[in-house]
Amino acid sequence: MSKETAIRTGESSPPLLFRQVSPGPGDSTLQFRLLHFWDARKNVKGGPGIILGIEMLMIDAEVRLLF
Repeated sequence: MSKETAIRTGESSPPLLFRQVSPGPGDSTLQFRLLHFWDARKNVKGGPGIILGIEMLMIDAEVRLLF
């Protein structure tokens, strides 16, 4: 059985801060504000670009940065 991420709208739940997140399986929802999103692409002549990497800058209510 594969684990799926549910996108919920219209529901209010207490926020989970970065310091409360632990690695491993869990049913927690992380709420954050996405400050900046960018991707690095290698352009291929005559075709779509190949994504080399994606980076996000996120910040929580305690002003802890997560790269």
